[in-house]
Amino acid sequence: MLYLPKPHSCHLQWHITEKCNFRCTHCYLNEDYIKQELNTEECFKVVDNFVDFCIKTDIKSHRNITLTGGEPILKSDWWKILEYISSYKKKGLIDRFYIMTNGSTVTDEIIKRYIELGVNYMQISVEGMEVINDEIRGKGNFKKAINGAKIIIQNKIPLSFSLTLTRKNLEDIEPLARLAASLGVGGLGVGRIVPIGTGEKMKELMLTPKETKEWYLEAERINQRLRNDGINFKVDYHCSDGMYQSLRPGANNPQTNHGCSTPFDVFTLLPNGDVVPCRRLPIVVGNIKEKSFLEIHYSSNKIWNLKNFANKADECKNCESLKDCKGGGMCIAYGYFGTPYAPDPDCWKAFGDNLSGKKYPENPDSEKITYFKRYINNLRFDLEPITKEQLNRKIRKIKIDKLDKVKDNEVD
Repeated sequence: MLYLPKPHSCHLQWHITEKCNFRCTHCYLNEDYIKQELNTEECFKVVDNFVDFCIKTDIKSHRNITLTGGEPILKSDWWKILEYISSYKKKGLIDRFYIMTNGSTVTDEIIKRYIELGVNYMQISVEGMEVINDEIRGKGNFKKAINGAKIIIQNKIPLSFSLTLTRKNLEDIEPLARLAASLGVGGLGVGRIVPIGTGEKMKELMLTPKETKEWYLEAERINQRLRNDGINFKVDYHCSDGMYQSLRPGANNPQTNHGCSTPFDVFTLLPNGDVVPCRRLPIVVGNIKEKSFLEIHYSSNKIWNLKNFANKADECKNCESLKDCKGGGMCIAYGYFGTPYAPDPDCWKAFGDNLSGKKYPENPDSEKITYFKRYINNLRFDLEPITKEQLNRKIRKIKIDKLDKVKDNEVD
């Protein structure tokens, strides 16, 4: 029997609605969810459930919530939900909460309300300079995003831009970075296209492994040119790009090597209550209306198979970079090969210069994990499942407080 580990932090990325006023060509939006969205009381219970998970697993920091969509403000009970999250934040039970937006709905009045509620950070998606952005996100939407960014920055909420990398916008990265820096944006996060949803039709816009490796080297050169020009701004890699850690400065520093953290400390909640490891990895591991985050985390064999490096393809298991990169982007492997256990299709170590047509088994052959059901009373700090003997040597008792006490701010 294996005793399962305790998370060190928890981040809830909550896609609160699929309603959106944009129709981006690479989006993974599913409009079927619009008719199945959680109601106000169910949304309140989600927040309760998240806080309960953090308390029962003794997580004392990095308890963060990101609200996104669709365009999240289009959720009918948006302000009630924000006020509810804010009430927990004021009690110190949620550390930070963030909002992702397309920028078009931003007004000065809205941002001032966000400040009152304690929003810590915002992100706007921009796909390049005006011509390319509007080709992908719709005519006139670049100007809307830039106008929204100016309002956010004027009100002193930290802001970053996010971009999905394709063949179309490679040449726009540096001009966009310079524009963003001039506005006061804090950084530009670049993530590769994931071939799911409408993005599945855009596989031809994916870079080859050789081209992707060159792009990440070019990103470092862009950052150096910005520094040379006295510009304090960084083009950074996406969470799915752990395999490129070896190309960046400080490659051997464990503080900078992170890889994909999807199955380790992130819940992604869809508008209908489905829980998935990542919005870009649509493998349903439970539904919040049926099970708590705690139950899902400790009883989903799908989650624990994703955590288990033994399930990785041979190209990854035999690679010296696996510990740091965690196999690259599981979401991209899933979209391209049909399984998250395949190597990242853009990995030059696995595939050389070109995208591969290799087939991989859909599911791993590993044995089903036998779970220790008393996870509420005895939880572990290890990253990997451990044996009973190991657990007994290092058991830690965790105080369990009822959620009604949490709401009354009676937690020590």
